[in-house]
Amino acid sequence: MSDDCYLDYAFKVAIGGALGYEFNALKIDSHVKDIIKSQIEEYRQYENLILNGEFYRVFNPVEDFAYAYYFTNFDKS
Repeated sequence: MSDDCYLDYAFKVAIGGALGYEFNALKIDSHVKDIIKSQIEEYRQYENLILNGEFYRVFNPVEDFAYAYYFTNFDKS
């Protein structure tokens, strides 16, 4: 799996919570740093909603063999 593909996948998984990456930041090149910087900027747009909004699970992975969820503000917007 390429670095770009792995970072995209890791971001999509991590954005559902307190965004985090598992790697040694001292050993990444500037291309990867640029990708991560843009991902963090995207996360910041939704951070309050993710951390303080209401969480709804659309599919249960145990029953539906798929997993999907979404967040809403407390006023349901």
